[in-house]
Amino acid sequence: MNPPEQITLENATASVVLAGVLLAAILGVLFWREFRLSKRPRLLPVVYLLRCLAVAGVWLALANPNAVITRRQEKKPRGVLAIDTSASMRSRDVGPGSLTRLRWQSKADATPMEHASALLGVTALNLTRADSALDSAQVPPLLQAAEEAAQLAGRWLSRSASAQPGRRKTLLDALERELLPGVTRLRRESGLRGTPQDGQLQSLAGRFAQLREEAWSAAGERPETRSTALASDSRMELARAWLHAGRESWLERLQARTELEPIQFAGAPSPVNAPWLDLQAEDPAAPHLNTDLQAILDELARRASTGSLDFAIVLTDGVHTGTALRFPESLRRVPLLVLPIGDVQSRRDLALGSIDAPKTLLLGDTWVAQASLHAMHAAGESTVVELVDGEVVLDSQSVAFRSPNETRLVDLRWKPVKAGTRELKVRVRGLSGEMTEANNQRNLSLSVVEDRFSVLLADDLPRWETRYLQNLLAREPHCELTRLLFEPRHAYPGRALPPPAQLPGTLEQWQRFQVVVLGDLSPQQLTDAHQNLLKRHVELGGRLVVVAGEESMPAKFANGPIADLLPVSRGLPVPALKGGWWVEPTAEGLACPALHLNGPEPARERDLWHSVFRAMPLHRFSAWSKPKPGARVLLQAVPAGGAQGGGRAFLSTQTYGRGSVTFLAAPQTYQLRWRFGDEFHYRFWGQLVRSLLADHLAAGSSELRIDTDALLYTQGEPVRVRVRRSFDGSPSAGAAPEIVAFQNNQRVAAQAAQPDGEIPGRYEAVFHGLPNGRVELRCNGQGLTISIGEEPRHAELQPPLETPAFFSMLARQPAAMQLAPAAMNAALEHLPWEPSVEVQTERRSLWDRWALLLAIIGLLSLEWLLRKTAGLT
Repeated sequence: MNPPEQITLENATASVVLAGVLLAAILGVLFWREFRLSKRPRLLPVVYLLRCLAVAGVWLALANPNAVITRRQEKKPRGVLAIDTSASMRSRDVGPGSLTRLRWQSKADATPMEHASALLGVTALNLTRADSALDSAQVPPLLQAAEEAAQLAGRWLSRSASAQPGRRKTLLDALERELLPGVTRLRRESGLRGTPQDGQLQSLAGRFAQLREEAWSAAGERPETRSTALASDSRMELARAWLHAGRESWLERLQARTELEPIQFAGAPSPVNAPWLDLQAEDPAAPHLNTDLQAILDELARRASTGSLDFAIVLTDGVHTGTALRFPESLRRVPLLVLPIGDVQSRRDLALGSIDAPKTLLLGDTWVAQASLHAMHAAGESTVVELVDGEVVLDSQSVAFRSPNETRLVDLRWKPVKAGTRELKVRVRGLSGEMTEANNQRNLSLSVVEDRFSVLLADDLPRWETRYLQNLLAREPHCELTRLLFEPRHAYPGRALPPPAQLPGTLEQWQRFQVVVLGDLSPQQLTDAHQNLLKRHVELGGRLVVVAGEESMPAKFANGPIADLLPVSRGLPVPALKGGWWVEPTAEGLACPALHLNGPEPARERDLWHSVFRAMPLHRFSAWSKPKPGARVLLQAVPAGGAQGGGRAFLSTQTYGRGSVTFLAAPQTYQLRWRFGDEFHYRFWGQLVRSLLADHLAAGSSELRIDTDALLYTQGEPVRVRVRRSFDGSPSAGAAPEIVAFQNNQRVAAQAAQPDGEIPGRYEAVFHGLPNGRVELRCNGQGLTISIGEEPRHAELQPPLETPAFFSMLARQPAAMQLAPAAMNAALEHLPWEPSVEVQTERRSLWDRWALLLAIIGLLSLEWLLRKTAGLT
């Protein structure tokens, strides 16, 4: 073994050394002559020594030698072992025969197909590393390792007892007849001509990666025992046991060969500072669960870009709740070994997902609950979704499934006949052999109230949209409509014209209206003072709807407060198209229940709008159709023909303060009346107004309303309760009311509500730590029921519909691979992660130092003093 540090001299040539020797000989002759003439010869040896040292210093300066210091340091590959500790890792997969259990139990052995997949992946990794090697000397050993791994993969494939022998034969033929000879040829060429060129290595690595994925897919076909019981161990417990056992096998050897840093992640990555058996996943009852696999990819990419990452091992179930995943460019050539845990292939199951339904309903309205139903491996079968009150079925819908895995939206309707709070549930009839029926039912609370709301409808002229909307709202039994039309003003002959219409002049007058609908008003009618009051009204919780016109709105308000409120800004002028423009829902609009006019199916909803505007296309609408960053676009105008993309915002909305602003780019929703009469136009505006009033329509009586942000909370999540007092429809202040929480008719908490300093008659209270289960909140005889921690609300806790996108993304990367935990040893044996020797050389000049000059002067001075003492001067 080489010593860690060596020191040699440079520039000390033979001639320079010979000159030094001759100079020393001359000094010796002079010494001999002086010795014979000296009166005190005993001092002369010291004088001679000092003279020789001084001359040696001068010789050193003239020879200019350098000391060369060579240090050899062993450098180990640097890697990361990343463990997923998100809440989904607490999931328990179904049955002792599940793929997760078979792969991760402590004494599990990898199947031949799993071994083959791992070795094919190692071959692709080594080819990728050879393609990116900076030193050509590294290429032959990498190609040698790739060839050995490919040969062993072929032997494992031939031993595999796959359920599909034809598939195994296809894999084996592709390996032995084409890919393995290609590796052998490149290895031989590398010994003769160096690194293969023209992308041969990269191309071959990609083909091995494709074969690896096919083998991995076949490895997932290992026999299973069907069971509907949950396994006893969670994914986190299985992972902990495997990591703990690895301390005496693969993990021990890997830590000896490399610098391995363990980290854990759910959102942002953090170090693992505890023993493996103490590693814990996040609590599923936490209020803000998140699994961000992009965060761990970005962290690995950051290390790779700085040269501090040579490989990574990631253990995850692939659940991701963040934004769309992307694979960082700097990771494309870094070996990434991923161990998937959890049954990522969907199982036979029906699962009720989210249910979108209003928590409060006006008496006389029809309540619509839209349930999302996930069906896995149920093609050709059907089920029934029911809305149930106790044991009474209020509504039911039959659902037939056409594909193995699909999501269906189901609308359930009910029209209550009396006010009050009702406890309802949505349930789906299970299928035979279903994975579990625990996700086939969801509980709901509904408060039916007798209430009225006030709407202000103002326009310059009675346009068609205004006329129809006025008639619709006038027939609405819950609506108190105030209509302001500035023109025309009619009077009988001989009588004076009535005074012109006036918009509210104070904030209190504006606050009488829960919804304000403005048409094509001019700046003389909607003055700056009116705009500022209206803006403040929206900030405090008012709802504003602006319908664009051709004369003034919103073009003549571009520099005023109205422009700040709108969810859109001025865009390019709208071109006049020969076929005009169609209106259709956006993807967000199709997911918004307030716009469901023709049922929950997106195709039916889109067909309704197309059928209307195909017959009567738009030819003009406002150029104010460029959505602002925080806006939601629910309807868009697209060129005739229904072309996707490139549309203009037609119906958009955004929150502003405590209120909201909705904008229509043209006054032409009345075209929904074509062929259908009032049906869809009435439904459109009725549902839109009620969605805007969702916060206003709270549980309680006309004198006191009680409301919460949601009806379903996770354990530990704070519950914010709002109380609104009124008398004869006007806000009513008074002593702060007390809000009491009951469970099973037992008082469990109480809070004194605090008055809102900006909104009269409104109070708020926040409860922390309410117990799990159904909790009733009461205030002055009025009540509202919520649920705490009863059902998972987070996307990462829902059963998968298909293989997670994270694993699908990895399948396209030659340097990334999935492997079974028991195949880890086989993979590591053929990955040459050996320490490298780093040589550092340092040169130091030995003559250009002040100490040398001072030493020479000192020696000569001392020599002169001694010569004088000896009588030689």
